[in-house]
Amino acid sequence: MVESQIPARTVALKGALPAETRVHIGDLVAIRYEDHCIQRDVEPSEAQPIIRKTIGRVEIQKPRYIYLVVDEYAKPGPVGLPVRKTTGFVILLATILEVKLLA
Repeated sequence: MVESQIPARTVALKGALPAETRVHIGDLVAIRYEDHCIQRDVEPSEAQPIIRKTIGRVEIQKPRYIYLVVDEYAKPGPVGLPVRKTTGFVILLATILEVKLLA
């Protein structure tokens, strides 16, 4: 299925996920958010956060933040059993500009 065929719903929000649009653990989402950045040699009035976009699967949802997994893998544990590890983004809800549910 190509991306244009994936049913998607865009939710505009700022700072919270409304109950009727709350994403669920395991949902695949695209999130646009404001991020901190270092700005050098700028006029103070021009300094602003950078807008980023990421795609990931919702792993954790807390009152203040959401954790999106973008990669996961297994590593050998202390007794030889695989231990699940992830790479992802912790995004503060207060910085989220838009959430697009992809699956």
